[in-house]
Amino acid sequence: MNDDQIARIQAELVRTYPGCRVKVTDDKQEMVAEIRDRFAVAVIERSRPHFHGTMREIYRVLRGVLYVACGGQGHVLREGESFTIEPGLIPYARAVGEPACPKVESEPPWSPEDPTMSCNATILPRQAGVSSAGTYEPRRCKSQEVSRHE
Repeated sequence: MNDDQIARIQAELVRTYPGCRVKVTDDKQEMVAEIRDRFAVAVIERSRPHFHGTMREIYRVLRGVLYVACGGQGHVLREGESFTIEPGLIPYARAVGEPACPKVESEPPWSPEDPTMSCNATILPRQAGVSSAGTYEPRRCKSQEVSRHE
């Protein structure tokens, strides 16, 4: 997204969700409006592969078409469809055409203690809540059904 698109989308998010906090990734490919502890709205051209150590995420597409890839499998989500990403799985998402807008719900709520890392990052045991003798191994996504919500 260019700077003009980001400004326009950010203004729309703040108008639609008063009091939200909008974050933009450094590569300008993804924006997240944090609305409540468990609820955000993202605007995605392309996200980086990442995982959460303890958090489950549910993406429900509000606008556009979103391609979600996990473990070598891809799912195309259209408006009203959702996809659940379990803790420790490694998702990647990109829009098909214009930026897609999914609502993102998390359980438990977002927390600084939950290791949110890109796939190629090293996770230290204390960050992952594992003893210094253990290691944390993110799992690849298992095939999941796409849910349709009318």
